[in-house]
Amino acid sequence: MYIVGREERWLLIGQTEADRFLTIVIGGREEEHTFGLVTARPARKNERSFYLEVLKQQGGEKNER
Repeated sequence: MYIVGREERWLLIGQTEADRFLTIVIGGREEEHTFGLVTARPARKNERSFYLEVLKQQGGEKNER
């Protein structure tokens, strides 16, 4: 899932096969319709909570694979 972050960046939040929560931040580049990696990091507590809440609302489960 994704949310809009600061400075016109997008935060992509997800869960790995090993049950780690990651946030990948991408931002627009000068070329139209082009994005680039800003950073990738473990998801913060509020990002994990947001991810799990949206997943729950969509009828999914944490360990659904």
